[in-house]
Amino acid sequence: MELDQLKNTWNKYAGTDVSKHRLDESELRRMLKRKANGLIDRINRNVRIGFVVIAALVLFFVIDDLFITPNMAGDVAVPVWIYLIDWLNTLFLLGTFLYFWLQYKRVKSEYSQSNDMHRVLSSSVKLLLTYRRLFYWSLSVLLLAIAVSVVAGFFANPNLGSEVLFSEHNQAVVLRSFAILLGVLALIFLIFHWGFRRLYGRYIAQLEETLAELEEID
Repeated sequence: MELDQLKNTWNKYAGTDVSKHRLDESELRRMLKRKANGLIDRINRNVRIGFVVIAALVLFFVIDDLFITPNMAGDVAVPVWIYLIDWLNTLFLLGTFLYFWLQYKRVKSEYSQSNDMHRVLSSSVKLLLTYRRLFYWSLSVLLLAIAVSVVAGFFANPNLGSEVLFSEHNQAVVLRSFAILLGVLALIFLIFHWGFRRLYGRYIAQLEETLAELEEID
């Protein structure tokens, strides 16, 4: 039975038979503890999934920098700063998740050792909210790096001089190319946004709800 249902049951019988239908504070706390345990377990599972996803992305970026981009460039010299941006983006992405992983392990350790559920839940919510901000910063950096790399590669093509590129005949092609780039970037953003909400977003709301319920009985 959910916490709200139990509260309603308690309110129903409070005026008639208190001694028989009493739902004391300790029982409510035990229920909230079980609810929080379930949320933490699911978040823990999703953190491992997130680690696999991040590791796969980092591996893809490394393979792209070492093999895919040089092969696709052919005779076109890829500027060193493009590789630098890619590597900095990869390190920022990896560093963001490692920071979250270490902080999450600390909060999880506190949760297993502490009986102060309010403090642990507050720490968990704050950590996930911080990670959400870091995640969207990392996503913004990733999209910016992709955009800069594509545009730089576009203009670095020796077969496309500025006169040819911006000629009236090619303006429609250039505009379509940039429209496709924006569409791809928007799609990447939506996929990552959906993935984050799926893995973590809904649990932030549920942890906040559990924390609010705990504060009601304090």
